[in-house]
Amino acid sequence: MDDFKFSPKYPLIDEEKTVDLLNEAYEGVTIYGTPFLELYFESLRKTNCGTNPFQAVNKLRRCYNLVRMFQKVKDVQGDFAEAGVFRGNTSRMLADVAALGGFDMSAREMHLFDSFEGLPDPVSEDLQPHELPEGETSDPYYRETPRRFSNTSLAAVQEALSDVEWMHFHKGWIPDVLNGHEERRFSFVHVDVDLYQSTMDCLNFFTPRMNPGGIMICDDYLSLRFPGARMAWDIYCRERNVKFVTLDNYQSVIFF
Repeated sequence: MDDFKFSPKYPLIDEEKTVDLLNEAYEGVTIYGTPFLELYFESLRKTNCGTNPFQAVNKLRRCYNLVRMFQKVKDVQGDFAEAGVFRGNTSRMLADVAALGGFDMSAREMHLFDSFEGLPDPVSEDLQPHELPEGETSDPYYRETPRRFSNTSLAAVQEALSDVEWMHFHKGWIPDVLNGHEERRFSFVHVDVDLYQSTMDCLNFFTPRMNPGGIMICDDYLSLRFPGARMAWDIYCRERNVKFVTLDNYQSVIFF
C-alpha cells in the first residue's frame, strides 16, 4: 500500500481512512493465489497511474470486476482488446493476470486501441443535463484544456508493457484505428471510451466479431460523468435485442 497514490489531492477526503477501507474490503481476496490489492497497486506503479480519491473505492471495484470477467475467458478462443487505454493500468493488470493464470497466448494476442491524445470532442448525447449556476453560459464540466485524459503517450504505455510480447498497440481515433482488424475474432473486449459515439463505434465493430463464450464489458455504463456511454449501449442493445447485465460499479457486460 505504500505505492498508493491519490492524484490530485482533495483536502476534505480522509485518504488514510480510504486506504484502511480498501484493505478491509479486499483482505484475503486473491487472483490465482496473488493478493488482489498487490496486483492492483503494482499495475498503478508500473504505469505511473494515480487515482482520484473520490473514485478510489469505485475504481478499485471496477478493476476487480474486470479481472474476474477476464478470468472467465481463459479457455475461450479469440484475441483480447481494450478500446480506451489511457496510461495502460488495466492493460498491465490483465497482462499480469494472464501470466499468473497461465493463459495460453500462443495463438492469440491483445490489441490496445487509443488516440493516446485524450478524448475526442463530446457530442450532445454526452452532456450532463442540469441547471447551470446563474451567469454560466456553458457546462463548466467540459471546460477543460487540454483534452481530458491527454496526459499520456503511446511511448509511455509501450514502455510500461514492454515485457508483454503478445501486446500490440494501435494509435488513432476510433473508429478509424479499428480499420484493418476486420478479420480478427475476440474473446474479451474492454470498452472504456467514455463517450457516446466512440462507445457506439466499438459496439458496431466488436460485437459481430465476438466468439461464443466471449465477454464484452463497458466501463462507463452507469457513470454519471459519461451519460453518453449508457445511451449508446442502450440504443445498440435495444435495436438488436442484445441482453446484458449490470455490475455493482458502473459497468455492464454482454456474455456471448
